[in-house]
Amino acid sequence: MKRRRKQLGSAELNCTNEKLSLRRVRLNTGGYNEDGRYFGRGEPLFFVHGSDPSTSNFFYLRAASRAAAKAKLKAKCPIARFTR
Repeated sequence: MKRRRKQLGSAELNCTNEKLSLRRVRLNTGGYNEDGRYFGRGEPLFFVHGSDPSTSNFFYLRAASRAAAKAKLKAKCPIARFTR
């Protein structure tokens, strides 16, 4: 039986007016981050988190670029704002 993994970025975006931080996660050639967590290879990986800990805005997202990641998030939440 083939086991399916939870898709990255499958967490629901809590659409609030808080600013979101969007940071690229560096992966080595094997698909591991600096902490040794496995993400696999593919499109670049981004970590999204909000400034308000009471919301659930923290998850990973794959996109071709930071601009593409922002566009994906804006499609789900048009009022989304981002830090630099």
